[in-house]
Amino acid sequence: MAVVDSEACITLGIDIGGTGVRYGVFKGDKLIEDGHLPSHRDEEPEALADELSRLILDKDPDICGIGAPGMVAPWDGVVRYPPNFPRWREFPLKKVLEQKTGSDVWVVNDGVVNLLGEWRYGAGRGYNNVLMLTLGTGVGGGLVADGRVVWGSEGCGLEVGHISINPDGPRCRCGNYGCVERYIGAEYIIERAVGLMGEYSGSVLSGKQDLTLLDLADAAEGRDLLALRVWRQTGEYLAYAIVSYIHLFAPKIIVIGGGIANSYRFMKGVVDEILSERVMMYERRGIKVCQAELGEMAGVYGGYILATKGEGLWHFSE
Repeated sequence: MAVVDSEACITLGIDIGGTGVRYGVFKGDKLIEDGHLPSHRDEEPEALADELSRLILDKDPDICGIGAPGMVAPWDGVVRYPPNFPRWREFPLKKVLEQKTGSDVWVVNDGVVNLLGEWRYGAGRGYNNVLMLTLGTGVGGGLVADGRVVWGSEGCGLEVGHISINPDGPRCRCGNYGCVERYIGAEYIIERAVGLMGEYSGSVLSGKQDLTLLDLADAAEGRDLLALRVWRQTGEYLAYAIVSYIHLFAPKIIVIGGGIANSYRFMKGVVDEILSERVMMYERRGIKVCQAELGEMAGVYGGYILATKGEGLWHFSE
């Protein structure tokens, strides 16, 4: 990967999420345009590849960095078995886009590009040990340890959403049981809220059709008891996972990103409570848990970093 640092260089950063694709065009290191595309999540991967090809041809970048769901090794850019994209199996996204557009394209896991964005430009600035959690359709993330991105032997980074917090819990799309994603992924939060409606007949949400996370957040702002209970439960599940992440990875800061992070204020109290109770020497260690600063643009900035400054970040051992 060539390091591109010219003020005239045009870079395209792309973050593929379950509910949509966010992109940004950079001239040098300045964001000059951003926008959204559909994710075509339930279609064959070629549908999204065609959408991205049209975008790349239209913007004509010098280089492109993409975050994609699933297990993605940066050296081949093959998207492998993303649980929330059911028709994707082993799709060579990098190769397909380069053949269709003639552009230089780099693809890694979407959690990693969000990590890169927050580490360099957001809440993780100045830290050498950063854990990024992205909460949305699924749960993803990435890790910087001692100033280096952690890739693992297969180059796919971390699958933090598929840590089991209940071995007897429901089956996840990944094949495991009781994954944290199966409790705090967006559709499962909604599912839990719908299941509790019978206990809260006075809730503003009771009987509401097509319930959304925004509905739950608005109701919680109004101190609706059903909404507050759902967010507290979500915070509990998140905290149980974070306890294990801290003991495994020893981060100095944990950054909560993704669409669900917009409601982190309803979860923060119980997260702090559980971490204080369960993490060894939690207060003495000064570990910070906070909401991401870049919001849904974290992966876009991370795609820019991937494309232009990658050689200084990758240290592959295998």
